[in-house]
This record gives sequence, C-alpha cells and structure tokens, in this order.
Amino acid sequence: MTNPSAAYKQRIQRLVFGMALVVFALFAVKSAMSGSSTNLKITAAFVVFTWIVLALNDKYWLLYPLILFFAPSISGIPFSRNELACLSVSCVHFIRVGLHRDSSVSIDKDTFWVIPPFCWMLFVFCLNPPGLAILGSSTIGSRFYLQILLGFLAFFALASRRFTERDAKMLFFLTFYGVLFSLCRNFIGLDEVDNDDSALTGDGLRVRYWLVPCATLYTLVFSRYPLLTILNSLPKLFFVILTAALAILSGKRRAFGTILVVPFFASFIRGKDKFITCCMALFGAVVILCAVAGDGHLYMLPKSATRALAVVFPKYKASEEYGGMSDLFRMELREYARSVIRKNPWLGRKGFSMDTEETVWRLSTHLETVAGEGHGTSGNWHSTWYAYAADFGLPCMLLWFVFTAHMVLYAIRACKIVTTGVYLPSFCIYLAMSCLVSVLFSYTSGHSSKTLMSWYPSYALMIAVVRGYQRQNRDAAL
Repeated sequence: MTNPSAAYKQRIQRLVFGMALVVFALFAVKSAMSGSSTNLKITAAFVVFTWIVLALNDKYWLLYPLILFFAPSISGIPFSRNELACLSVSCVHFIRVGLHRDSSVSIDKDTFWVIPPFCWMLFVFCLNPPGLAILGSSTIGSRFYLQILLGFLAFFALASRRFTERDAKMLFFLTFYGVLFSLCRNFIGLDEVDNDDSALTGDGLRVRYWLVPCATLYTLVFSRYPLLTILNSLPKLFFVILTAALAILSGKRRAFGTILVVPFFASFIRGKDKFITCCMALFGAVVILCAVAGDGHLYMLPKSATRALAVVFPKYKASEEYGGMSDLFRMELREYARSVIRKNPWLGRKGFSMDTEETVWRLSTHLETVAGEGHGTSGNWHSTWYAYAADFGLPCMLLWFVFTAHMVLYAIRACKIVTTGVYLPSFCIYLAMSCLVSVLFSYTSGHSSKTLMSWYPSYALMIAVVRGYQRQNRDAAL
C-alpha cells in the first residue's frame, strides 16, 4: 500500500520540477528570439539544480561538495563556486526548516564561537554600511559582506546534519574525485587559471596554479591510510610521491609546506608511526638536498620548484627564477595594515565601505606605487590576522583568534572521539589536518571575508561528523 505522505511528497516534487521546466521553456523561447544564450544557460542550470535538490531530498547537504567541485562556469552568473555552494545549501536548509521538514542546529558550546566574530562584523557594517549598489564589486562594497553572511548561514545548515558512515564515504569520495576533476579541468583550461606558467609577474617567475590541488590529494591519502599502509603498498606510495612532486612543481610555497607537515599531523592525530614518520622525513630531506645540490651543475630544476624550495633554501630567493617576488610586497602590505590599525584600532578601516572609493580611484592612477595598498583595499591582506585587524579592528581579530583556538582544539578532540569505522574517522582526520594546515599558514595567507566563507563550513562539517558518530553509537547501544 502506498504511503500517503510519500505520494503527496512525490506530487509536490513533480509540481516544482514542472514549474521549473515551464520557466526554462519560456526563457528558451525568449533566448531564441533575442539570439542570446546566456539566459538559456542560466535557466538550464536552474532546472538541473531544482532536479538535483528534489532528488537529494534530505541529503541536500551534498549540494555543498557537488557545487564546490563539479559546477561548471557559466557566464552571467556573478558568483564563485564557493559562494554558490554556501548559498545553495543555506537556502535549501532554511526553506526546509520553515516548512518543518528539517531542524536547525542549537546554539551550544561548540557552535557558539562562530557568532561573536560575525556579530562584530555586522556591528561594523551597521556603523558604516556600504549600500547594495556595489554588491557585485570585487574591490569594495557589500559583496564581501555577502560572502561573510553566506559562510555564516552555511555553517548552521551543515552543522545541523548528523553524518553516518555512508554519508562520510560519499563526502570523502566526492572530495577526492572532485579535486581530481578540478585538476583536470584546470589543466585543459576550462577554468580561468594560468596554464602558461606565468601566473605571477617577474623575470622568469613560474607558478603553476593548476597543480596546487595535488597537495589536497596528498592530504586525503594520509587521512585515509596510516604511513605503514602507504609504505607497504606500491600504488599508494607511488601516488603519494607523485602528488608531492607535482605540489612542489606548482611553485606555491603553501603547497610545499603542506607536503612537509601533513605526515607529522597524521602521525600526531593517530598517535602512531612517529618513528617511521621521522625516518621518512629524514630520507625526504636527503633527497631534496641532493636535488638542490645538483641544480645548476648536473641539471636544472623547474623554476616553479625553485620558487617553492626558496622557503627552505635562501639561495633561490636572490635568484632570477624567484623573479624578485620575495615577501617585499607582504612587508609593504603589513606596514599599510599597521598604519590603518594605528589610525583606528577599534574599527580598522570600518569594513568594506565607500570610504575606500578615493583609495580605489588613486590606485587606478598610481598602480606602480601603492601595490600593497591595492591588495589591502580589496581585503586581500595575505594574512588572516592583519585582515581582520585592518578591516574590522583589533576586537575582531581577538574574537577570530578565540574562534580559531576553539576550532583547532575541537579538531584534535574530534579525531580522538571518532575512532571506529572507516570513512567517518578518515574524513574527520582530513578535516582536522586541513584545519591545522590553514591555521599554520594563516599569517602568510588570508582574506577577511573569503577565509570565513571557507573555515566556517569546514568547522560545521567536523561538528556534523562528530555528532553523527555519537548518535550512531547511541543507536547501536540501544
């Protein structure tokens, strides 16, 4: 016998999908008459999105990784994948909450700490609102506040979930294959990345951005398998060596740093293989030393690799391959941030307001003299701590520090709680290591809105994993 509620649900789904198809048909006719395909593409994307939402049902949280990794770039949609992922999962969640189809997360000792930084940013916004007319600006205005709001809402949408072993398996493989897909997409040029090896300016400087995701693949392998398992399997060991080499070839120093620290983080979190990890680190150091010693005599290392190695080997900092792009611009940027903080330690530059309009005009006419100020004006301070202090004041930086400290402690505690199963602990370890890596490099990278939009959902996923694991154990005990 058919369940009446299930039949009613199917009728509602068909009605919604039928309405989406009608809208698509109308836009298709309009696009055919006007000769423009932009509206047609956007409407087609909306129809596909509607179908996916209806198909996922209570698994709607899968929208986050699906859009983050697999969504195509469509001209006419002024949002990044991260923004679309946060927007989609938040909208579906709160619609379901409003329809009493879902429950929202409660405020407790784990979820509370995301609120104070957001409230301070909201306070700064109310004191100095930029207006919505420049919502689409990538330099100033409400666009960055929108990113902050989306990250905050996505946190509550994702933290309300309770992941099972099967859910964690789906998330782990979606992340793995999503990163592989991003790597391939970047390589063939479907995304706007620099495949001509000239991502940054400077004489001879080379940065291959499309190789950076290899560091994430490297992290995923270490989160799934202990070091001994990797060493005893030739395919796994080859994959780890390959991803490590490609991450170094990317030229991004953070990617190289990730390769160095992830084995130690994995050993620390699992509490085993510490001696083997140290031995492997020593062996890796010898290999790198030999490679550097032969560079310029027996062979020439790729310029992108020498840029990454410049973090450890000072000889490359003065070389032509480094392209003169040392941390001079970061020093200039931090000096400008300190001057902003000295002027107004409580509110910084009062968020992303129209007070920066004059600065933007001046930057457009004197770009060669105020490079650091240009980065700062767009919120790209290349330091999480300077970003929040300069944009929102020292109180915001202090609140962000408290949240970060709590997130790190929670990540370590989560790995000690989630110990049985296969993919629940693996995905938990991956999230924890990603968190630790982000915090470790937070002084040299960070944006006052994009960092929040990335860290809040990641922290929410950790909460969902831990609480799902705890509920699973309670149900098993009953």
